Amino acid sequence: MKTLANSIPSQKELAMAILKFINDIKPYTTTMINEGVAGHFSLIDEQKNINYPDRKEYIFSHRMRLARYSLKKQEYIEEISKYTYQITEDGLQLLTDDFEDVKEEINELENVIDPFDIIRDKVEEIESDLICDLIEYLKQAQWRRLETIVIELLTAIGYGVMVKLLRRQMMVV
Repeated sequence: MKTLANSIPSQKELAMAILKFINDIKPYTTTMINEGVAGHFSLIDEQKNINYPDRKEYIFSHRMRLARYSLKKQEYIEEISKYTYQITEDGLQLLTDDFEDVKEEINELENVIDPFDIIRDKVEEIESDLICDLIEYLKQAQWRRLETIVIELLTAIGYGVMVKLLRRQMMVV
């Protein structure tokens, strides 16, 4: 499985393949581009459907999204409608540049950061801050308030029977 994942083209390779695939200045949907580029590299379904180990995202789809985003950010392609792209004059020019210029431009594309990674990092940061704030709040809560919080939490997650037993037990004490 590892070697099959390693056979998926890099973002740089995909970016050039995207430009070559859409070089006729016609509009292409992301599905058409993905299929055309996959065909260019002779990728089999197994390769296209390999997930990252730590998330549910397909490696090929993720790299294609990064490549499209980078090309769009550098104005080599434009999104003419939702999920539909077209090569620009700059993109056509890049295809005719000499090898060294193309190599340099493509290397710069990898410096563009995926907005989904930024959002994911921010969400993780907010969740972490929220957990820390909640723990601090719970540490400082009076014992009666803490009891109420525990009962509300148990009720919210579906342990209503357990809550009734706890309430009965608290009345006895």
